[in-house]
Amino acid sequence: MHGMGFADPFRMMQGVDIPLSEVAEVTIDICVCTYRRPFIEATLRSLDAQILPADVTARIIVIDNDETPSAKALVDQVAGTLSIPVTYIHAPANNISIARNAGLEEAKAEWIAFIDDDEEAEPDWLACLLQTARL
Repeated sequence: MHGMGFADPFRMMQGVDIPLSEVAEVTIDICVCTYRRPFIEATLRSLDAQILPADVTARIIVIDNDETPSAKALVDQVAGTLSIPVTYIHAPANNISIARNAGLEEAKAEWIAFIDDDEEAEPDWLACLLQTARL
């Protein structure tokens, strides 16, 4: 893990010159752990509004930490209106650590970011995180 909640397997290859034309598309999974918060709709919409470089694709992973899948209906409804893919996971343990680990287990992207379910990301939030992590 490298600051700002990102994991970068390519950092291990520092010093290896790879032409930009041969670099694969950058993928980011954004994990949002939630527990009975209807405000998650605003969070999801703010993530959908991210302005990303052309070579970057993102996916949202919502991890519902309630004993019952209380966020599923709202997440599914909102996800149907977004341009960014959304994956819903039910991790019913009432424990934020378990929710975060469930998000990490589901994440397949080369970078992982976390945001709270009561936050709205500025449109450049993810691009700024990526730029900082690449320094």
